[in-house]
Parts: sequence; C-alpha cells; structure tokens
Amino acid sequence: FALACLIGITLWNAAEILLRVWWSLRQRGSLYFWSIITAALGILICVISQVIKLEVPSQSGSVALAIGSAGWVPMVTGQSVVLYSRLHLLWDNARLLRYILAIILINAVILHIPTITVGIVAASTDSSPQIIKAYTILERVQVTIFFLQELCLSGLYLWRCTHFQKQYGRRMGASDTAAMTKMLWSLIAINLVVTMLDCSVLALEYLNLYVVQLTAKNFVYSVKLKMELSVLNSLRDYVQ
Repeated sequence: FALACLIGITLWNAAEILLRVWWSLRQRGSLYFWSIITAALGILICVISQVIKLEVPSQSGSVALAIGSAGWVPMVTGQSVVLYSRLHLLWDNARLLRYILAIILINAVILHIPTITVGIVAASTDSSPQIIKAYTILERVQVTIFFLQELCLSGLYLWRCTHFQKQYGRRMGASDTAAMTKMLWSLIAINLVVTMLDCSVLALEYLNLYVVQLTAKNFVYSVKLKMELSVLNSLRDYVQ
C-alpha cells in the first residue's frame, strides 16, 4: 500500500510540473523549460516501467529495465541541467558555466551507458552472478556520483547567493535586502531537505532494498524537481 501511495504521489507531482511549466513559462525555447519538461517526462517513464515490473512479473526483466533506463537518463541528468540552466542568473562567467555543463554531460555518458548496458544483460534469465554483481556495483557508483553532482550544484547556488547578497546588499533597500535574505534561507532549507531525501535513497541503495529504493528514487526526484522549480522561479523573478 505504501509503495502504491508513493507511486501515485510521484505521478501527480510529475503531471503537475508538466502542466505548471507548460502554462506558466512563456520562453518555451529556453534550456530551463525543456530540461524541466525532459526531467518530468523521465519521471513518468520510470514510474510506468516500475508498474510494468510489479504488475506484469511475467514480462521480461530486460524490457522493464530498458523502459526504466529511458526514463532514468532524462530524470537524473535532466534535473542536473535544470539546476545548471539557472546558474547564469548569479554567475556571469561563461567559461566556467561551460565547464560545469561539460561535466554534467560527461558524467551522463560515462555513468549511464555502462550501467544500462550491464543492467540489461543482468536482467536476462541466463545472466551469471558476476554480471549481476557488476550491475549492482555500477548502480551504486552511479547513484553516489549523481548525488555528489547535484550536491555540488546546490552548493554553488548557496555560494553565489551569499556572494550576490554581499556584493549588492549595500545598494539594496531594506525591503530588497529582506527579500534576498528570505530567499537565501529558503534555498538553504530546500537544499537540506533535498540532501536528506537523497541520503535516504543512498541508504536504501546500499541496503539492497531494490523495489523500495526504486519507488523512493522516483518519488524523491519528483519532490526535488517540484521544490527546485519553485525556488528557481523565485530567484529568476528577484534577479530580473
């Protein structure tokens, strides 16, 4: 029952994000818009894959994994790109921003491709224990590195917001300073919540609770995307 509730909430969050972004953002050609759309669609695909795996156990595991992988890539990398796409509001160093984007894309290639390939092989009925063990290791490495990547991106926002406040705080009026301080505290609170959610996913991953962590992972990414969408929109409105 708990898993069904999490799946339902995840579907609701993803659908709400899609509708909210589609109707509220006018700049539909921006990286920010399409990265959110991509990440939300990835969440939906991951949930569909999980439902197939749970409700149609006779279905080949490799088929469910292939569908899940088609959602996992945009869900995870898409969320990192969402964070990246708003960094320019606080950081005008184009070269460093390109480096950050390059790191996100390189991590996507070197982590997604091997893990998906080995995972599909491991999901076949005649796979060896060594292949299954290799997939488990790759999965843990992948989840850990993506966790660190998003943690670094969130840390960059905190650093740049603090720097922005120190640099422009003296030129602001009292109301603007209070608004910036409130936004900074909101960003800190959201990052703390997101970090705790990510840590729970990591714990489930290392405890080998596959079905539970799969459901929790989709749920956590839907909550993270919803929270980040709210704070990044507020940041955009304030900076502009």
